[in-house]
Amino acid sequence: MRLIITGAVAVGMSAASQVRRRNPDSEIIVLEKTQDVSNGACGLPDTLPLDERMEDLQVMSAERNLDLRLGHEVTRIGLSKALG
Repeated sequence: MRLIITGAVAVGMSAASQVRRRNPDSEIIVLEKTQDVSNGACGLPDTLPLDERMEDLQVMSAERNLDLRLGHEVTRIGLSKALG
C-alpha cells in the first residue's frame, strides 16, 4: 500500500504512525509545507511539572520509517495520475 499524507502536525503524524503499526510494509510519504513536525500526545500538558521551562524540554523522535518531506506544499491533488 502507498499512502501520501499532507501535513506533519499531530493529526498527520498520528495517522502515519497508525498506518505503520497496522501495515508495516506500507510506503508512507508525509508532505509538510513548513520545516516543523509535531506529534504531541494529548495528555502531555497534564504531565509536565509546573516549574518546567519550555526551553528545557528535549525533542525526542521515534523511528517510524516514514518518507518525511519538509518544505513541500500541496497545492493540488491529481487523482488521475495517482490512479493511472
